[in-house]
Amino acid sequence: MIIGQGGKTGFARVLKTIAVYLSRKFKIVYFAYNLYTQVKSELYVIETNKELGDIFGAKQVPVLIEKYKPNVIFMCHDYWLYDVHYNNFKRLGYANKVVLYCPVDENSPYVDRAYKLKNLSHIIFYTHYGMQLFLQEWNLAGYNHKNVVMPQIEIIPHGVDSTKFYPIVGGKKRARQILFPDKKDMYDSFIILNGNRNTPRKRLDLTLMSFSLFVRNKPKHIYLYLQIDDNDCGVDLISYIKKLGIEDRIILSKFETHNDEINDEQLNIIYNACDIGINTSSGEGWGLVSLEHAATGAAQIVPNHTACKEIWYQSGLLIDLDRSSTENIIDTKHLAKLLSNVYNDREYLKTLSDKSLHLAQEVELSWDRICERWINLFEQFIVK
Repeated sequence: MIIGQGGKTGFARVLKTIAVYLSRKFKIVYFAYNLYTQVKSELYVIETNKELGDIFGAKQVPVLIEKYKPNVIFMCHDYWLYDVHYNNFKRLGYANKVVLYCPVDENSPYVDRAYKLKNLSHIIFYTHYGMQLFLQEWNLAGYNHKNVVMPQIEIIPHGVDSTKFYPIVGGKKRARQILFPDKKDMYDSFIILNGNRNTPRKRLDLTLMSFSLFVRNKPKHIYLYLQIDDNDCGVDLISYIKKLGIEDRIILSKFETHNDEINDEQLNIIYNACDIGINTSSGEGWGLVSLEHAATGAAQIVPNHTACKEIWYQSGLLIDLDRSSTENIIDTKHLAKLLSNVYNDREYLKTLSDKSLHLAQEVELSWDRICERWINLFEQFIVK
């Protein structure tokens, strides 16, 4: 049984992909706690949230466990979601039958994670960075000295679906013709993408500030493409864009596509239309958007911290951190400089783009290879 988000969030994209592969081998029940209308799948059973106020399904999960009696429970979320359900898992005899696929995006150890996860069966991390930080947390919690048995830990990365995200025939010009059919002036423009949702951690305000520094005294054909959602809770984009005086350089995906729900085909067109991708978040467990965009042949500029540093140190450009801050805040002037470098040197940009594409196409990052590992892991519970 899968417990997690449904819809179009990053967690949901990962869970739905893994669920498709697992359904070829196992019977799957997927409880999407953030969906309130019925959703159907031909591959597995989907249960949605049927009780307003039960935000994470704490009241409904015990009922679903009793109904389906799963061999194992699989969660892909921040660690606290496991804690929400722990008492129910323990009461129903599932405390040691839970696998958590857990992002780690902090810049320093967070001991509470070790306290909350010590009773898990398996913790699967996205990156070496995540695992190493957890090992520090385990030690700081004193568990190494108390002989507390650590959950089984492993690293399984996210994958890239090359059947959904790939360089289209005709390249950027064709993508722009599709995306901007009535705006021929866009066909030869320079477009930067930050495809992350507008949430506090993604720090789109830093993207906008860096972009405003970069485009000073630059030609008018340079644009920043942002994706927005009515449910986003980050910076007030419209007000901040106006404050910076860059309204004529911003493309907002919701308005350009006239569609709140951008599907994978549309997303691939957006990715193909943009010259380069940037990420200015304060922490990443993985950074799915950057890899998906890279799969279309676009260079990536990401912060020099957390998972971004581990994944991109040889294949992208890393943004320095603001030394005046104790948090993972990027140096906006450095990002502006990096953007200027790639804008002024298209051969350099081409080299970076090729490196990004090569990384995204690595066999170890294919969902086929990754989900073989998930199947092998879950088979252990079936044998038991």
